[in-house]
Amino acid sequence: PEEKKKFEKVEKKSEEVKRPLKTSRTIKNNNIKVNKNLKVVRDRELKEYLMSISSEINILANNQYPLQSIKRREQGSIITRIKIDKFGSLYSFEVLTKKPSRLFKSVKKILQKKNKFKTPPSHLFQDTQKLTFEISINYILK
Repeated sequence: PEEKKKFEKVEKKSEEVKRPLKTSRTIKNNNIKVNKNLKVVRDRELKEYLMSISSEINILANNQYPLQSIKRREQGSIITRIKIDKFGSLYSFEVLTKKPSRLFKSVKKILQKKNKFKTPPSHLFQDTQKLTFEISINYILK
């Protein structure tokens, strides 16, 4: 059985036009679109925030490249798990990649000195008190 569509009258420059009324289904679809757009914006903010932290740490790491590693031409990526609070304070960190050992020690030293990052977007902390993420710190000789 087909549903009968309800129509509303709309006057358009002296002629009468009929168009379907907005149903609750179309209103729900609009809400879904708004929620998807909000999620896209939040995802973009998170990505930009994490990229800025990664960039900041990578710049610090390359400015403090261990002299012995330069002499031995050591390069590599050190994966690090970082946990921050809603103010951007470093809560804890764990260096997951241990080799090359001089680069591993350098990352630990940098993160022990670095105790504050830029404040993260507040929506990231609606469900949790801490934000945990992993970044790759790349040591590349030029």
